[in-house]
Amino acid sequence: HMRAESKPSRFEISCISSLKSLYGDYDALIAAWEALLDESSGQEPLRRALASAYYAKHERRWSLLSQNELRRIVALMEANLRDNPGEDRDLRTWFDAYRRLPEFTYLEAVDRLEAWVSRTEALDAHYYLYILHFLLWRSRVERNEQKVLFHMERCADLAVGRRGQISASLHVKQHL
Repeated sequence: HMRAESKPSRFEISCISSLKSLYGDYDALIAAWEALLDESSGQEPLRRALASAYYAKHERRWSLLSQNELRRIVALMEANLRDNPGEDRDLRTWFDAYRRLPEFTYLEAVDRLEAWVSRTEALDAHYYLYILHFLLWRSRVERNEQKVLFHMERCADLAVGRRGQISASLHVKQHL
């Protein structure tokens, strides 16, 4: 998650290989878990594991998932969020899949991420909002850069103890 789309490390490749040997055939695992899934509440862990299996099936690289798989992950996470709207893992996974779909809208993403921030003050939510508001500002959809600066400053405040975070945010602030 922290390295995003960069090349997988040896450790990550080793973990993926272990998962493959543990799970075996991802397609069979996904089919079995899909068959277990129903619409009742209490299915959050299974939906989360299923989304993780779709992601792991493609070497944990979002760019390798098909649009149908991304849509399935979005649907699974939306079901989880209906049952538990404040679950950070589900919001993060929802956003990671949703932003790669052609039907992605800034309005829906910002709305859901703002709700996340209002509940938990999560660093990831502020970071995503900083990026989205910056893109909206850069494309002149938003005329005021205050939201960009606010979320960037919250990221800097919440990133205490993480190397390189504050200096990067100050660099961006100088260009606004």
